[in-house]
Amino acid sequence: MNVAEMSRIMDSLYEHRAPALPSHALADNFDRMIWCLDDQGAALLQVREDWLISGDRGRVEVALDMEETFPFSDSQKMNDVLGQISARWPELSAKCRSIQEARASGESR
Repeated sequence: MNVAEMSRIMDSLYEHRAPALPSHALADNFDRMIWCLDDQGAALLQVREDWLISGDRGRVEVALDMEETFPFSDSQKMNDVLGQISARWPELSAKCRSIQEARASGESR
C-alpha cells in the first residue's frame, strides 16, 4: 500500500469517527493496523508524520496518541516537530514532553 492510499483510509476513518470518540481510541486502531499491514505500517507511519506537521489539531492529537512507535526515525526531527506543536498548542506540551522523555531514556515504543 502506498502513502496516498493509506492517507485516504486514515483521513476517511478520522472524518467519519463517532463525534465523541477520544483521540486515543482512533490512535489505538491505527497502532493495531501497523501490525496487520504487509508493509509493517510504513505508509501508515508516514501519514502519522504528515499529520504531526499538518497544523490540524485533531489529527495532531491522534498522531500524538499513537504508542507503538516513536514518530520520525530521526530524534532531532521528532524534537523539532514536537517543539512546534508545543509552541502552537501549549496544552499538548505535556504529551510532547512525555514522548521526548521516553525516547531520550531509551524506552521502547
